[in-house]
Amino acid sequence: MTTLREAAEMALEALIWPLLSSTWEAKHNAAINALRTALEKQAKQDQTRDNLERYTQEIRKVLSGAAKREWQGLTDEEIGMLTIFDGLHHVETPLLAEFARTIETALKEKNG
Repeated sequence: MTTLREAAEMALEALIWPLLSSTWEAKHNAAINALRTALEKQAKQDQTRDNLERYTQEIRKVLSGAAKREWQGLTDEEIGMLTIFDGLHHVETPLLAEFARTIETALKEKNG
């Protein structure tokens, strides 16, 4: 694969090659093809870079908003619902609630 720089050098050489030369047309066509291919590749790379920059900005916005949110713990009702949905109905509710609150406390301390 020809780089954009190499294609540009080929194009420059084809432009300055004497018109009377028998190989001028071949060099000219090769330079055009190389330059087109290299420019298309560069355009794809530019688009990928632009997309990555845009995604990075969006992620930073989301993360900065998440950092500003106030901690919101689970309600007793939500903890009770977890026992039903997660198949933990055989565990004593007070024990499960204490376990959930312990996890919440640890997460709150870790995340500030």
